[in-house]
Amino acid sequence: MLQSSSNLITAGGTHPVADQGNVRVIDLQLSGLPTNTDNMTVKKMSGARHVIQVKLDEDRMKGTCKGTGRMQIRLNQNQNLEDIKANFAIKGINVNEFEADVGRKPNMTAPPKKFGQEITNTRKQKQAMLKSSNAFG
Repeated sequence: MLQSSSNLITAGGTHPVADQGNVRVIDLQLSGLPTNTDNMTVKKMSGARHVIQVKLDEDRMKGTCKGTGRMQIRLNQNQNLEDIKANFAIKGINVNEFEADVGRKPNMTAPPKKFGQEITNTRKQKQAMLKSSNAFG
């Protein structure tokens, strides 16, 4: 395969090449999928010309779709994301663009610890607690 500036030359002939500056790769989150959905069904539902990848969340015990998944598509300059979203909306499937949270904080964050005073004689503390609270009614 030889590539010129405007045409791709293959064994089958010459094909126009899309302008690389206008090509977008979009990652979509899907929800509301039926349980009998598979990857080929999602590709056909989208109506997109270039589907890079489809990953559906599956129940491993049953082997069925859980109703959610992700799909990566490539859009050229003459293709519109709203058309693809409309194709899914007609079938009752919710579509959102996937955005990774870059500024995400680690899961181990917690409020600061309050270090207590070292108490050598706890008897006085226990008596003060019993007097202050109405423990015995």
